[in-house]
Amino acid sequence: MRAWSCGEWEDILSRSFVPLTTPVAGPDFSGSADYRVVGEGVAVTAVRNEACRSERTPRHIAASNDDDVIFAMQLAGVCYASQQGRTARVTAGCGVLYVTGLPWSLDILDANESLVIQVPRERLGLSRRLVTRLSARTVDSTEPGFRLVNRYAAALFDESGGGDRSAYGRIAVDLLAVLVWQMANEEAAPMNAAEIHLARLQRVVREHIADPRLDVALLASLLGVSVRTVFSAFAAIGLTPAEYIRRQRIEAAEARLSSSGVSVTDIAISVGFADVTTFARCFKRRHGVTPSQWRAAAR
Repeated sequence: MRAWSCGEWEDILSRSFVPLTTPVAGPDFSGSADYRVVGEGVAVTAVRNEACRSERTPRHIAASNDDDVIFAMQLAGVCYASQQGRTARVTAGCGVLYVTGLPWSLDILDANESLVIQVPRERLGLSRRLVTRLSARTVDSTEPGFRLVNRYAAALFDESGGGDRSAYGRIAVDLLAVLVWQMANEEAAPMNAAEIHLARLQRVVREHIADPRLDVALLASLLGVSVRTVFSAFAAIGLTPAEYIRRQRIEAAEARLSSSGVSVTDIAISVGFADVTTFARCFKRRHGVTPSQWRAAAR
């Protein structure tokens, strides 16, 4: 999508992101937005434009129910992002986060190029208070998580490999959740690339625990990484992928056994075991008792 005026650019931005206004633009303004949907409510957009100002006002917010997080990675040019009384100066190689539920302004001073991720806040698993606290703060490119988010978001637009590249956008969103968590816990040691991969893998295991097909090959496929990467990530905590998946299945079963009257067979199936015999054998190996005996003792 291309624009040659404030009105056209305002329309493109409002359709690509959320309703906003573009009250100021230079006399020779032009802009383009390559918008890619990568999941429900999740999109990555490659933006190029000349100097302008865009605003999201209280009027826009009152007319919508958006609760999204926007993370912009500056590839070229300089911009100033303002929200919550803070203003971040964002230069090439840096990023900035802002939220759609509060007013913001974005001043672009010269030719601009950026990659922008928009994702529902709940999809990141982060509180509104946390993301608001982090809005309009410059994210430096030295953050390991930032470089990975940027790399996977950019890969979405690399057509040289062909095929469906939407998985790269979903990976970028997963990495963004880890990056924001890291920003919120600045006193913690920065996560390296291996730790970020592990965090993503652990989340995917939890989300797919009911799938009996879940194994190292499926994990690698879901995250777009190699099987070797999956093994290396879990080796850091002294487990194989199969051991970690089995442990998570058993822990999920423990919660269901102690909090519900659902049959042992149904619980086995709900946590991804193909049959109750295998479930009972794995459970007893870990606890020394059968699931039924464990349930009776827990009550």
